[in-house]
Amino acid sequence: MDGEDVFGRKIGTRFARNALQPTYSSDEGYSTGTLQRPPPEFIPLQVQQALVPAPVNRVRSLSSEWAVALKQLPAPNPPPIDLGPPPAVVPRKIRGTHGSSMDRSVCSSSNSGDDRRDLNQSRAGSPWNSSASFSELSEGEGGETPAELTVTNLPSYEPRVLQEMLLKLFSQYVRVVQVSIWAAGEGPLATVVLRSEWDARLVIARLHKRRLDNNWGRLRLELSLGRPSPALNLDVLRVRLRAILIDQKSHSLPLLRLRDAYASRYCCALTTSDLAKVKDTVVIHEGLGRMVQLVDLNPVSNAETEEAPWKCHIHAVLSTGHEDGSKILLPVYMKLGVLSKNIQLLLETHGGILPLLSFVECYEAMFPPLAADFRYGVTLELLLRSIPTVQVKDSPSRHLTWCPPRIESPPTYSFQSESSRSSGDRERPRTAPVLEPMLALFERELIDLLRTTPRCCISFSKLIPAFHHHFGRQCRVADYGFTKLPDLLAALSNTIVVLGSGSYRVITISAAAQSKRWTSDLVKILNAQPNRAMNVHDIPELYHTIIGRPFNTVDYGVCTLEELIEKVSPESVKIGPDGSIALPRQTPTREDSARFGQFAVEAVELLCFTPNLRMEFSRFVPAYHAHYGKQLRVAHFGCVKLLELFELIPEAVTVYCDPSGERIVRLAPVAARSVMAQRLKTLLPVELSALPSAYAAQYGAPPLPDTLDVSSLEALVFAAGGLVEGGIVYSSDDTSRWASAALAASAVLSSDRSIARGSTVEYFVSAFRTLYGSDPNLIVLTNLGVLETFGRHVRLTATWRTVWRLALIIADRSVSLPVMEIFIEFSNRYGPSFPNTESEGVQAVAGFLRQYSSVFAEEGSGQWKLAAGVKMPAKRDLAPLKVALEDYSVYDTPPGQKGSRVFDSPKKNIWCSPPASALPAPTALISQDNKRRTRLAAQFDAA
Repeated sequence: MDGEDVFGRKIGTRFARNALQPTYSSDEGYSTGTLQRPPPEFIPLQVQQALVPAPVNRVRSLSSEWAVALKQLPAPNPPPIDLGPPPAVVPRKIRGTHGSSMDRSVCSSSNSGDDRRDLNQSRAGSPWNSSASFSELSEGEGGETPAELTVTNLPSYEPRVLQEMLLKLFSQYVRVVQVSIWAAGEGPLATVVLRSEWDARLVIARLHKRRLDNNWGRLRLELSLGRPSPALNLDVLRVRLRAILIDQKSHSLPLLRLRDAYASRYCCALTTSDLAKVKDTVVIHEGLGRMVQLVDLNPVSNAETEEAPWKCHIHAVLSTGHEDGSKILLPVYMKLGVLSKNIQLLLETHGGILPLLSFVECYEAMFPPLAADFRYGVTLELLLRSIPTVQVKDSPSRHLTWCPPRIESPPTYSFQSESSRSSGDRERPRTAPVLEPMLALFERELIDLLRTTPRCCISFSKLIPAFHHHFGRQCRVADYGFTKLPDLLAALSNTIVVLGSGSYRVITISAAAQSKRWTSDLVKILNAQPNRAMNVHDIPELYHTIIGRPFNTVDYGVCTLEELIEKVSPESVKIGPDGSIALPRQTPTREDSARFGQFAVEAVELLCFTPNLRMEFSRFVPAYHAHYGKQLRVAHFGCVKLLELFELIPEAVTVYCDPSGERIVRLAPVAARSVMAQRLKTLLPVELSALPSAYAAQYGAPPLPDTLDVSSLEALVFAAGGLVEGGIVYSSDDTSRWASAALAASAVLSSDRSIARGSTVEYFVSAFRTLYGSDPNLIVLTNLGVLETFGRHVRLTATWRTVWRLALIIADRSVSLPVMEIFIEFSNRYGPSFPNTESEGVQAVAGFLRQYSSVFAEEGSGQWKLAAGVKMPAKRDLAPLKVALEDYSVYDTPPGQKGSRVFDSPKKNIWCSPPASALPAPTALISQDNKRRTRLAAQFDAA
């Protein structure tokens, strides 16, 4: 930690400071409040030898003279050194929402600024911003309004030397407008004017806690944004302490409870050094701990009482014993809609202002009591901040009021990147542009840290130690352009909110950030589902499986699952009326379809450079960039993730998970078949055993059978159009050979009258040898999808039965046939049994013919014929059954069922097929020497 405490301050002994310098208290860990005053006109570069008090009218006259002199000076040359007094402290009224009755200077513990601080509530809305926020200097357009930095802990050098050293040091990082040195009590201080607040933030990040030179090794520079703190107004401090302690028992409180009560009422810190300055009013003594005793028992008059609405005077009792503000952090179980309606009624009855210190008393006076639910309840203040129509304000005291209507402003262009704008579009930067990436990273780290804590909440005092423990490094506030941790958290108010006050402060995630976080987690769960859809009731189980922790709606700032579903962005997730949740899918237009087709071609080309037409999912985008020299933007295709884009081209690319869990992108089997056929063509003929080594030598790795969704290497060869005979793999060019063999096998099995039951292997081999002249290769025919084997029987597959019927129709004509005529003839012969014609019509026939291009060939104008070299089996009797070549598969309905045509005559070529009356009796087909097969009804076995 380099000798620093958890709040980023150096641990060491310090001299007593003047009242003008911001003080540091080890009890609180941050300095007391500072006064915000309007900046004076530009003052020429000045060095004051001694602090000489001057009348107010003289100061005003000098200020006007300086303003006139400034107009006459050329810029940007530094003006001449002029001696003059520092600007005097301007008295200020302590203001509340309902006015004020005191016209006094504020004490160091006060933090209630003037009306101009309300203009910057969105950036610094926390009352714990104890350093000057300098909002008055940041209201100009473009962030170019000058900003002032106060530099303390300076050595006792000559003023001119200090001015030159500071000017040289600051000029290394930003452009300096002017440097002023002030002699203040026991040590000098400097005011540095810079061009903008963002230059000041950058200087804080670079120079805060840095030594001025090597010779001065004991002190480090302390920078704060804005003017120095004014002197303490002890009268105001006395009045506030008396107002708190006068109603307590024995007029005393423990020191910790007094601090919490003071912070809850007046939204500023109280330190022990402040109490030591009013010993005539309070004293600290040791009893049961450190106790603060009131010694001035004079009652507080109405003229002295501040009108800030720190407590409701209608429902709340002045002395409730809960002035620490802990009740507002009570976890309650309540729907946000019910609470929103009740809050609107409360605000109407309280005139639009509802103090948080007495909110529970006011609520329970009009509605049922708030029951604490420490398991399923959400912090009450977080629920209040989730209501879009109200807002929590911290000045002059913490109260609830109406949210002003939002004014729609035109979009502005900013220097920030999209990644740095995680909190949404902002009206102005949060810190210096060069520090914005670091601040965005810190914002994401805080969200990651809060996600690991129960209810996504962590105590304010434990934030820095938890950050150190979780990330293993120090959190230095100055690295982001801030000097106080509350200021840094206030800059992240869109995503991080601070609940409560005093020692009860809690840090959590805002409602808007929780909605985005829940939507992101829900989309992650849906992407893990096969169809990218699920039911609402399945969320807890799937959440625990995918996210890895138990599901609890409290972690997202709501009490019920229904409220979580309502927070989901409709553009990200589609919710059905039946409780189904799915990711939206857009209907592609013609332009989208053209882009999808182009991307499919590019993906296929890219995967063809891999050995087995596949690669890791994580490598696809880098490989795409390297191959095509352009970036792959999935948003150009209307998708959010790359996986969604792959799902739109399933005919070209598929994504699956291997056994190790790695996602793999590969070509679809339809697209991969032609690529593998072309690769095998360059290697054949080759022995089947030598094929893996030859393929690896040519393409870099052995072939994998699952490339074409097969289980063996031989099946891969057949699926790619090759043949294996005698252990030799032949080229796929001679497709007519295996096509003719497949048609011969179809002819044999279709001519067998026991086609519904299947033919025995012995009958099939004998009939195939008689018809084709050689023995069939059962393995090849099975891998080609022609045969189905079960036991000792073989049967023609349904697909090749259709191929055989189409071949018969085309072979009966000597000319090519159009698709319509083929379809009509098929329907006349075999009935309306062609697959997929109900949905696709005649185009189903054309698609089927193109799928079997090895058997059928297409000519011009949609005419079809048998492919070149394909031979139909000769129409002659088949031994040993002595039956003619005929398709008996039309009679495959088992006897006894409706539509059975076992004993019907064929529609055509009846002279080549015996009529039903000519069939012999069953006993005549059976002999003792040779059992012959029969198609009698008694022996029909419908498999």
